[in-house]
Amino acid sequence: LIVTKIPLLDVLDAKYHVKSIEPLFPVEEKSNRISIPSGISNIYRLTFSSDMDIKLVLSAYSLLSDVVEYVEPDYEIQTCVYLYEGDDPENGTIPYNGTDSDTGIEYPNDPGFEVQWHLHGPDEGGIEVVPAWQISTGKGTIVAVLDTGVGDLYECHVHKHPYCSEDFNETCFVQGYNFVKENPQTGDDNGHGTHVAGTIAESTNNGIGVCGVAPDACIMPIKVFNYRGEGYVSDVAEGIYYATLYGANIISMSFGMPYDSSALREAVNFAYQNGVTLVASAGNTGGPGLMYPAAYSCVISVGATQYDKTRAFYSTFGQNLDVVAPGGNLRLDQNNDGYPDGILQETNPLGIPVSGCSCGGRGWGYYFLMGTSMACPHVSGIAALLYSIGITDPREIKERICDTAIDLGQEGKDAFYGYGLVNAYRAVEAPFKPSDPYPADESRDVGIDINLSVYVRDPNDELLNVSFYCTGIYPYRPGVKEEKIEEPILIGRVANVTSGSRVSVRWSNLSEYTGYSWFVIVDDGDTEIKSDVFHFRTGVVNDPPFIPSDPYPMNGLTGVSTNVVLSFNGGDPDPYDNITYKLWFGTDENPPFYGVIGSYPPDTARIAYAVGKLENNTRYYWKVVAEDSGGLISESPIWSFVTFNPHGNNLPYAPYNPNPHDGETDIDLNTILTWSSGDPDGDTLTYDIYFGTSNPPPKVATDIDINHYNPGTLQPHTTYYWKVVARDAKGSESEGTIWHFTTTSFINVTENTPPYPPDNPYPEDGAVNVSVDTVLSWSGGDPDGDMVTYAIYLGKTTSPPLVASNLSTTHYNPPVLDYNTTYYWRVIARDSYGLTTEGELWAFTTSGFSSGGGENTSYDIPDVALIPKFICINNLSIGVKNEGEYLLSSLEWTIRIKGGLLGLIDITSDGMIEDIQPNEIIEISTDGKPIFGLG
Repeated sequence: LIVTKIPLLDVLDAKYHVKSIEPLFPVEEKSNRISIPSGISNIYRLTFSSDMDIKLVLSAYSLLSDVVEYVEPDYEIQTCVYLYEGDDPENGTIPYNGTDSDTGIEYPNDPGFEVQWHLHGPDEGGIEVVPAWQISTGKGTIVAVLDTGVGDLYECHVHKHPYCSEDFNETCFVQGYNFVKENPQTGDDNGHGTHVAGTIAESTNNGIGVCGVAPDACIMPIKVFNYRGEGYVSDVAEGIYYATLYGANIISMSFGMPYDSSALREAVNFAYQNGVTLVASAGNTGGPGLMYPAAYSCVISVGATQYDKTRAFYSTFGQNLDVVAPGGNLRLDQNNDGYPDGILQETNPLGIPVSGCSCGGRGWGYYFLMGTSMACPHVSGIAALLYSIGITDPREIKERICDTAIDLGQEGKDAFYGYGLVNAYRAVEAPFKPSDPYPADESRDVGIDINLSVYVRDPNDELLNVSFYCTGIYPYRPGVKEEKIEEPILIGRVANVTSGSRVSVRWSNLSEYTGYSWFVIVDDGDTEIKSDVFHFRTGVVNDPPFIPSDPYPMNGLTGVSTNVVLSFNGGDPDPYDNITYKLWFGTDENPPFYGVIGSYPPDTARIAYAVGKLENNTRYYWKVVAEDSGGLISESPIWSFVTFNPHGNNLPYAPYNPNPHDGETDIDLNTILTWSSGDPDGDTLTYDIYFGTSNPPPKVATDIDINHYNPGTLQPHTTYYWKVVARDAKGSESEGTIWHFTTTSFINVTENTPPYPPDNPYPEDGAVNVSVDTVLSWSGGDPDGDMVTYAIYLGKTTSPPLVASNLSTTHYNPPVLDYNTTYYWRVIARDSYGLTTEGELWAFTTSGFSSGGGENTSYDIPDVALIPKFICINNLSIGVKNEGEYLLSSLEWTIRIKGGLLGLIDITSDGMIEDIQPNEIIEISTDGKPIFGLG
């Protein structure tokens, strides 16, 4: 009878004939080096005396919620090797017999590496390990292999038994445990675990056998499966706890089951929270639904690919699949190397015990296997490479492996390939994925002029190039169509960024209330990595209402009805503002406040208001102020009109309805000005025209009797102002408002002539004795009258550099030039349309030194080391040559000699020589002063 001293629990134990209750992980029985964390000691495994209805037992124990947190079956679980119906239907293996051949490969020199396509580059479906080894080999990392065991460590690595593996001799092992038989002997009686361990850390570059992904990592063998590759969740959970508590950095799990288990999930979370990276096979069902523990979010789930980088037929898939790695396909030979495309490592596939055996059958050798079991250790090995270079956090290791994978299948993460095929070289060499974007992903109400920024770093601290791209624009305003971007648009690029920096570019003139998508590509000159696509939405920048315009009565109109209804154009550019209009009205030139017209939606274009009956023959003044919901105000100008005079002459109507419209842009250069007018008395009208680029414009025409005017061909991209004064036959006048428009910036290049070539240079081409402070000048111009700017190139070579640009004058004052030097210069003229004309290359030579002195030149004579003995020199002389082409008007010189024993010699001579001819050599000396001493 089992007694727990928990009454209700004891009742159930007796009812269901509990045979034993054992703590799942009695660590104190296995080692006294560590203590059991709280929680682990409360997990128990119950064994019953006879078969029970498991559902009934689970239901009964679950009712004891006060003392039982969870209860579940001890699920069966198995390895994820796919049994191939071929050479060996029991074990699914195919032997390889070429490990003694000379491949000619210098590094690595393992002869079997040539057919380990899975470790080659991605063009062969591999994970590209060789260049990764230049950065990391996994040294200092412990990888726990939870499996059928590894080799026969006791016989092979303690007693060096002759019938053991040959290619694990340099592999690092640390003590593991056998949870199947509850002892420290972790030998492999199946072959699966040894093959997995070899993929991770087989001895490499030792001239024999094959290679592993992280050859300098240490293997911790933990046996949780029997000779058939079958086991129980309880043993697996024990193995995870053991690996975590005994220092494993990575746990490799090439097994799975279709059930979620609280005990397994608890063990996995414990390892993850204690800094251990967990990697697991997705499963070999070939269908959807990842196996456990791969399905847990903190585990790196691994599917399988074959040589051509397509998903292996057996590989389980699902939305929570993280990555894929080579798992092989023994049914194919896509690389035509004469072997099926499996994963090649050393193992003993029949599990023949070494101790005391005849070693018949296969025994140790190199075998091709396939399955997600084979894919998983590739990723475990990459995790070891990362851990070895200081990327130790399991979350960061998972992100790094996913971020650097080569995308397969649909763009981005998908259910069949996850983030893609893992790549060892990119994992240890590529920059980190850009992070911490600004604006943060899915930000709202972002401004329309912003600094995009991300945080970038590199595992090897290399300088980085950072490029920002826009990939989509999504307006949220009604009636505005989405702008589709077929190719990403470069926003900006920043070069030579230090690792561990925040980098930004300016993005300006965005649209309001619009969604934007953007991403960043970072490269270190060798590999590049792309960020996630980030999104933000700009806000609505409150703009003021439109200025009230287009009044009726029109400004200056006469003969207006005394029952007139005032009206004007209004509105607001922001779709959510309501506009309140207020009226100022009266007979004063500055009219008083009259009242509130009312509030209107922003899309109400025309607003009308009746002011009541007015007086005859009276001038009224009025204006309108518009105020939006945010308090922004727009105010109209003051308009006026005159009511009808029934007894005399009425003024003409003020000219209105201009064409081009007031404020219009992109107007043709040959436009004709037109307007409307009239007279309430039916009088004939004439017009005065004011037109020009200044405000107010000058008068250009008088007493024309038609309502249009041709100003001639206009200048491009220029704003013009104009107004019209109407005059009736009795001499009464009405003046229109000043209107303006801007011409188009486009001109047909066939109608535009380039500028004249720069000519008539000063100094003249070939001039000599030019002053060093000369001013350069030339002639220019343009046949079309366009504005011309000039770029100046000046230097001492026939390809002179640019020294000035955008000059609007035809002269340039350079810095003081060097004497006796030939200079080359050229001028390029550019008109306002961008057409250019290049002048000839001219040259001139400056004069020599001026007679007035001015320039002082020093000649430094190298130090002279004399033999350390007593010397005596009566005179020291130095020759100086005038190598210029001109007379050197004067030369002042100084010779100073210092040194000698204790520094006692200090002799100075100086002088001046005049009129030194070109190429003349003169002598300067110490004038016979004796020099003597030691040193």
